[in-house]
Amino acid sequence: MVSDRNDEVAETLVSIATEAIDAPKTAGARLADWLGRTPSRAGELKMQRLAHLGPRLVADALLRGGWAQPDLYAPSRTDVPPAVLAATRAVARHLAGEADTADALVDAFVARHGIQGQWDIGVAALRLLTEELRDQRTDAPRGNPR
Repeated sequence: MVSDRNDEVAETLVSIATEAIDAPKTAGARLADWLGRTPSRAGELKMQRLAHLGPRLVADALLRGGWAQPDLYAPSRTDVPPAVLAATRAVARHLAGEADTADALVDAFVARHGIQGQWDIGVAALRLLTEELRDQRTDAPRGNPR
């Protein structure tokens, strides 16, 4: 079942992002192991899942943290890497309840940048997720509502 596979992938990615807070090298190695260290169709499919699930996972974390404001999350800055901007825009679309638009943004980025773009946007989303999880961990002990 696709949903079960996506849930399993989501759990893996959240686990890797959480680990990256304290041990980025170990998390990077886990990501490489999960994707496969040599090019393969299975690894490409996992990268595709990462590219599409990553922005949704960031949006989910923001919703849990109480920061679900798409207009504030979608910066108009252009001084960030294109993959980060694309991932951020996809997160904003998820926050607005527009999952199809978010997927279309990811697909457009990948169509333009190829397999490297798939990797770049997926990793950008994973880094955004790590940053959000780190912020939530930092805010939690202080009793902040996030």
